[in-house]
Amino acid sequence: MQNQAKRPFVRPLAAMLALTLAGGLFSASAVSAGAPPAAPAAPHSAIAPVAAPAMPKAAPVAPAAAPAPAAGPVAVPAGDPNEAIRKAIAERIAGKGEVVLKSTGVAPASQTKKRAAPKKHTVHWSYEGEGGPHNWGKLSKQYLACSNGKNQSPIAVEADSMLNLDLPAIDFDYRDSRFSIVDNGHTVEVKYLEGGAMTILGQRYELVQFHFHRPAEEVVNGKRYDMVAHLVHKNSKGQLAVVAVLLTLGEENRFIQTLWNHMPIEKKKPIEPPTAKVDLAKFLPANKAYFHYMGSLTTPPCTEGVAWYILQSPVEVSAGQVEVFSKMYANNARPTQRMNGRLVKASRAPADGVASKPAPAMTSMPRIPRAGGQ
Repeated sequence: MQNQAKRPFVRPLAAMLALTLAGGLFSASAVSAGAPPAAPAAPHSAIAPVAAPAMPKAAPVAPAAAPAPAAGPVAVPAGDPNEAIRKAIAERIAGKGEVVLKSTGVAPASQTKKRAAPKKHTVHWSYEGEGGPHNWGKLSKQYLACSNGKNQSPIAVEADSMLNLDLPAIDFDYRDSRFSIVDNGHTVEVKYLEGGAMTILGQRYELVQFHFHRPAEEVVNGKRYDMVAHLVHKNSKGQLAVVAVLLTLGEENRFIQTLWNHMPIEKKKPIEPPTAKVDLAKFLPANKAYFHYMGSLTTPPCTEGVAWYILQSPVEVSAGQVEVFSKMYANNARPTQRMNGRLVKASRAPADGVASKPAPAMTSMPRIPRAGGQ
């Protein structure tokens, strides 16, 4: 093992001896042409330059080659990628530069993992604040109609846009039925479990659900009622028709009280009372004359192409019944939208021949501006 450890020094020593001998041979060959051979060099000494004996016209003797230098560090081949790093480190240690290590093209495993995208701040639509009606069209591409639509609801029904005509009567097909009721986070929604329908001009629309707004979303001749019930129907083609029943302060309403008695206390958890029933036919006013126009849903996605029928005669509810709903939703009404040249058809006379009775005075409530600040 010791002999093997000394081997690396054998080759440089042998190389030095070879160079020394070569230098001597070179000196001898230089004087061989006209001079006698020089005296042999003393052992273990460096070869000194040898001068030739004085002879006429003899050429000067060339000096002997210098002995080979001591072995030094092995030269770094050109293009060695580590040389630049060694040089940079040396300069940095001497205070002459900065060490810049270039990537080998393979990133550490910890850096190859994709960073998780930051969570987006999701705003859900509502009736106030950042998610309020003025921002509905910005919350989702599906809600663009809320800001870009031309036939939006609700509207303010005014005399200058009204056409008084003899309109066909609406045939309501409702019966006593069990129901399910839920607070869906925006309103109180009721489903008629036994089914129901309305027919107009030979087109039948099945009842899907009905719900409430406070105050009423529709404005009629400058008046906004305390509440409104929207009865949503759909025909076989998927087209929607909504009947708006205006609610004003007066006597307690038995239909409304039955619903309120089974009001859920938790959101999005429907209740189906096992025995309680209601009859929408008894909830409607006796006079079923109406205003008719084309509009949209009053909540996102604000889909247009909805046929609206606003019953002209309001239905009475008590102040206590309005207060119950107000504790859940003090304001869940969308502001009225621009007419954009639309016209409204109005029944010229009561559709069923019953004279409408004047609406009682309304309670004061906060003003809801029209879209665009109108």
